[in-house]
Amino acid sequence: MGPGYYSKLILVFSLFIVGCYKKGSVDEAIKSVEQASLIKEYDNPSLFVGEAYCYYVYQSVLDPVKIPPQKFGEFVKGGTLSLKFITGYNQWISSKKGELCKLVVGQDFKPIDLDENKKYVIFLNKSAIHNDGQDIKITQNHEKLHVAFSLFKNKRDRIRKIWSSMPIKEKNEFKESHPGYNFSNEEVVLREFFAYKFQGQFNKGIQFLID
Repeated sequence: MGPGYYSKLILVFSLFIVGCYKKGSVDEAIKSVEQASLIKEYDNPSLFVGEAYCYYVYQSVLDPVKIPPQKFGEFVKGGTLSLKFITGYNQWISSKKGELCKLVVGQDFKPIDLDENKKYVIFLNKSAIHNDGQDIKITQNHEKLHVAFSLFKNKRDRIRKIWSSMPIKEKNEFKESHPGYNFSNEEVVLREFFAYKFQGQFNKGIQFLID
């Protein structure tokens, strides 16, 4: 066996090590997302409204005038919100604005049940998801990718480069096919582009983000 044989052997071994390292990195990243996420699924849209609506209002994610509770429960499939604001929220719901929100929601209102070890809450409104003809797993993947996007902030350049390289026509088509987002905010553009691009291939999306 000549030197060429050993060179090939070293190359194969090196590629094997790199592959194992990447898989381990992806697995660790997925574990980080899972550990950070409090996932709440609702069969009854009224329960979704009761626990989620006022937290959306508090974080200014929605305008309560444009999206009242009934519309929220009927059409909003879910979302991901940071739990770092929960202390302020619990104080806010006792304020005049918070009391008004509770009054609008009605008897279904309830504070968010927490897990102190979680950083994000993922709300999944199963009724709206099914009515839209979507698979709840795809919606859950989409929201988990939002968590990953937030956790690995230093890894967003790859998303930005792909988005920047796209033709204007494709960018406009993406924005038009997903109305309701504030696409004047670059972070929203990159987050949603990333989540929609990989919601059907969650592991691949995580690998893309951390490589």
